[in-house]
Amino acid sequence: VLSQQACLGRRPDTARSTVTHVTESDMPIIDFHSHYYPPAYLDALGSRPTSVKIGVDVQGNPLLHYPGDYNVVVRAHRDIEYREQVLAEHGVDKQVVTLTTPGTHVETPALATDLARLVNDAFAEVVATRQRFAALATLPLNDADASARELERAMAKLQLPGAMLFSNVN
Repeated sequence: VLSQQACLGRRPDTARSTVTHVTESDMPIIDFHSHYYPPAYLDALGSRPTSVKIGVDVQGNPLLHYPGDYNVVVRAHRDIEYREQVLAEHGVDKQVVTLTTPGTHVETPALATDLARLVNDAFAEVVATRQRFAALATLPLNDADASARELERAMAKLQLPGAMLFSNVN
């Protein structure tokens, strides 16, 4: 690993003297791409009219059917305690969780905003109570003004460091 001087563009011959050797045990292992459906989000989808239809597969996993696709919500995507155990077993120090498809934007703007707040509140609770996790906010991307407000709330009030944006919306 090169020092800050080397990273700032110092000549390689001077940077070489500032090389620091880091062992594998000195570096945290961070899983930056992982999805989590908070139970409150799944409950909300099942308790009110939404564009997401919920089923169950043969193993008892929820199936989320939404326009154009579906997801199987395996245990690790909905059970944070189980996920934490798996991470510990595999030596993963930190995991950054995000909501995956369908995303709240498949709903009406008002419902998308409510669901995004619910998800972000749940993410903040996980981060506050479990050191192994960080989270990126989800936003109601079908409403730009609501997205801006929710991003501000998620970062200022909930202390989430940013948001995850879907590559395809609407």
